[in-house]
Amino acid sequence: IFGQQFLKITNFTLTINNNLQDKRFIGIGNKAIKEGIPAQRTYEIALTAMVTDDLLFTELLNQNENNDASQSIDLVFTKDSGESFTLAFDDYFMSANTWTVPDDKGPITVEATLMPRTLTNCTTVTHWVLQG
Repeated sequence: IFGQQFLKITNFTLTINNNLQDKRFIGIGNKAIKEGIPAQRTYEIALTAMVTDDLLFTELLNQNENNDASQSIDLVFTKDSGESFTLAFDDYFMSANTWTVPDDKGPITVEATLMPRTLTNCTTVTHWVLQG
């Protein structure tokens, strides 16, 4: 993020909220027809990492939003079987962050929550049939 590699990730969570809205429709002879209507899909990335570069702290002190096109988050998940999927996000913001500075002068850790606004690419390599 911020066009730089400056963290060693120790814990990572990706949450995808499909936000389906449950709607009921009255059909001919059947009053129990129900369908999920898609709403806006949201993403949330929560991570804990050790800081290896101070650029993150400098960017958080910056009062301006940086809309540089090179700022993207690329997530690549792979399995030993050769299956993989890639998610590329642009236009994100950091909704929360906590800096832990230990008393023993050890590595600084950060807990952050990122909220991507735009999914720009999603690709999969798998032997399964994908429907949707």
